[in-house]
Amino acid sequence: MLLVLQFPIIDSRPFVSQAIVNPAPDWHTPEPDQDFVRFFGSIRQRPRGGSPYWHDELYFCASHGALKFPGFSGRSSVTGLGRYMAFRRVLNDGFGVVRCEIGLNFIARQLSPAACLDVLKEFLDMPCSVRLLDGTTVQRALVKQGSSLCRLFEAATREKGAQPRTDLVEVGKPCLLVEYSAAELSGVPNIIGSQLAEQGIGYGHISHVGIEVSAWFVKADERPDLRDTRITLLRLHAEHQALRRVARGLASQKIVFKAQSSEAAELKGFISRTLEHLTKPKRFGIAQQRFLELMNVYDRVAARDDIPLVVGNLARFSSQLGLNLQKYLEGALSGPLPTAPNLNGKPVPSKSNTTSAD
Repeated sequence: MLLVLQFPIIDSRPFVSQAIVNPAPDWHTPEPDQDFVRFFGSIRQRPRGGSPYWHDELYFCASHGALKFPGFSGRSSVTGLGRYMAFRRVLNDGFGVVRCEIGLNFIARQLSPAACLDVLKEFLDMPCSVRLLDGTTVQRALVKQGSSLCRLFEAATREKGAQPRTDLVEVGKPCLLVEYSAAELSGVPNIIGSQLAEQGIGYGHISHVGIEVSAWFVKADERPDLRDTRITLLRLHAEHQALRRVARGLASQKIVFKAQSSEAAELKGFISRTLEHLTKPKRFGIAQQRFLELMNVYDRVAARDDIPLVVGNLARFSSQLGLNLQKYLEGALSGPLPTAPNLNGKPVPSKSNTTSAD
């Protein structure tokens, strides 16, 4: 049973000033085993190859230098299950969407839904350390390390001599993906708010130690395209979070650009690509429309009052792009947001009900 925790990192610096971002490595055409990201590790090629559908899935940055799991063993002291680290890596599409992903395989057989919850909590609570700029480390539960990894990434990719812009490099809502078979899990825990039973996919939100986490459950027996489905779900989550942060930055005028600048061109390209990814009912042979509908039920990209501000700022250089974004944002507003169940059994109000939510 594979568990993946993703921290989406949204890098808005190229939309404000490209001069403050280190141009190396070039994420579009990296040199594996030669290029590296400071503090994190070297750029490598995925052993199983990339995805035929996503150009940037071929390469990743190892994150062993940034994220460590002291005392990790091959058998859980909590559940007694065998386990091994599948990966810890950073992926970057080169357009502002960064994904820090940690994968852990548990050797499970016919776990009950209650036992599955214990495994999820163990995974999210795994003790780990993230290095700081002064060489020391911050030690916390894994689910709490998103902001530390985000700050380290901002420093690692900052141009020499540039001032820190941690306000433009933000971590989005974490995403948990559970990939399981019928032999490993007898039933999905009662944390799923919506599901596509015929496709073996469930989606919901959980709250753990005060942090909201999106959760995907994917039944391997029902997905012949399992790897591509996993990549698609993780990408959709990261791009949804990125569009949300950029929309908020435009509404608050944290993201300010000159209309005919290269930064404006970068922003236009980002929004065009992201809208294309988030609006196509079927992409690369995978019917993703229902996935997107499930996500929008739980997590709005923008508050209704922010939409005119976002569109107004975009209209400075592309009225059509502003209208396309407005159509998407307004289409995602429908009905009240549900609450996120707590992993410890107590339902808590979803922070997404507020305009400043995450």
